[in-house]
Formats: sequence, C-alpha cells, structure tokens
Amino acid sequence: MSSRPCGYVASPYTKGDPCINTNFQMRVFDKIIDDGIVLPYMPLWSHFQHTAFPRPYEDWIAYDNEMIASLDIKWILRLTAECGEYSESRSSGADAEVELVKKLFPDAIVIIQNEEDDLETVLMDLYSSL
Repeated sequence: MSSRPCGYVASPYTKGDPCINTNFQMRVFDKIIDDGIVLPYMPLWSHFQHTAFPRPYEDWIAYDNEMIASLDIKWILRLTAECGEYSESRSSGADAEVELVKKLFPDAIVIIQNEEDDLETVLMDLYSSL
C-alpha cells in the first residue's frame, strides 16, 4: 500500500478542447509523480477509452462518481486546463466532483486554482497542507 495520500485532479474536459484538456491532466500527473509526495487519480484518462469505445457523457460521470466513492481521498485539486495561450476553467463536471469529494470526505484538502495561480503554486499549496 502506498504511504502517499491519494487524491483527485478535477479539471475541464468537454468545455474547450478535450484533447488539450486531457494533455493538461497528463502533464499534471507527470509533475505530481515526479514530486513523489501524493498519489493522483486522473479521471481524464477515460478520454482514451472513449476514443476507442465511445459512451454517453452520463456514463463517464457515473463512473467518475463511483471511483471517487471507492477511493480514500485525502485531497482534491480543481484546476484550469492550460497549454500555452490556451486556458479553460469552465467545468460543471469538475465542480460537481469537488462537491462530491467534500460530501464524502469532509476532511479532504480542497484546493481550487485561482486565475493568478500557476500549477507550481497550486501544488506547493497542496504539499504544504498535508
């Protein structure tokens, strides 16, 4: 079993460009794994499953909600997807994931990225909160 606290990265998928949004989560995953402090769950990896075997949006929401309930979540990040000049923050799905984590795991650390915060700042906030 991992001694690193498990958490969830919530960010846009269907608003803006789903491929860029997924690439963003992959870059976040890589950074978090390199840092070696926490263990992230990245819901946008389902993008690759969806490209091969498309399912309705509601199926993916149900899947993510069930995954949230099955994990021992200690933290959640609500991020803006960014890539060069591209920036997308709107996401009713990511906002709902944050609310579900708050409900199921009231002691979880919740960090919501502000417009002026870069990824490094958000991660430092998370790591210093543990």
